[in-house]
Amino acid sequence: MALTKKIALIGSAPSSVALAPYGDPTWQIWSCSPGARPHLKRTPDVHFEIHLWEPEQSWFSPDYVSFMAALPVPVYMLEPVPAIPGSVAYPKEEVMRYFGPEAIFFWTSALSWMLARAIIEIERSGEPGEICLYGVDMSASEEVYSGQRAGCQYFAGQA
Repeated sequence: MALTKKIALIGSAPSSVALAPYGDPTWQIWSCSPGARPHLKRTPDVHFEIHLWEPEQSWFSPDYVSFMAALPVPVYMLEPVPAIPGSVAYPKEEVMRYFGPEAIFFWTSALSWMLARAIIEIERSGEPGEICLYGVDMSASEEVYSGQRAGCQYFAGQA
């Protein structure tokens, strides 16, 4: 029987974030954002923080920066940040080339970048794969968030 590479992408929506398979070690847990941190019931396998590094912004609270700095796993960021020892540059150009110019309008959120990376990792593994979303409901109506839904839908379709 072939193994299945299983990746759970963790957002912060209370509707389903607690349902993630935290207790099942066959699932990789990929988290993002300070909003997901309080819900994590185990150390994620990968964390994504792809906002521009601006530690003076409220998004980067001292608690959240300390959380990321203490992670013993890769923390994908736009570029490595000395304050976050596990930070690695997200391979943005490589990922964008992989999906081509038709995806240009769908890089709308951390979740888009996470989905894209998960798709690539599963395809390159040669194993069957499964990607599940927890804490992701894309129901926010505020303008700053409403555009993110299209990216999530696009990359879910690609998966």
